[in-house]
Amino acid sequence: MLQRIADDAENIALADERAAEQAAMAMDSLYIAYAKDARLANDAEIRAAINVLFQQVENPSAYNADQFAAALRRIRPMLH
Repeated sequence: MLQRIADDAENIALADERAAEQAAMAMDSLYIAYAKDARLANDAEIRAAINVLFQQVENPSAYNADQFAAALRRIRPMLH
């Protein structure tokens, strides 16, 4: 599910800032559940990347779909 959300970065980002916010929360919740069982060497890096998603949606008037999509896409290769 984490990979599928990241794969759909452009559509999510272009939907609006609320869709982006929902994606950020989903990535966070799913990753927390996933990380309990998976011992990933890059855990801190993934958590930092998810925090960047939240920073992107903190201020709805400053939301930039391209930046959010890029930040979401960056997480995809970290999940392997």
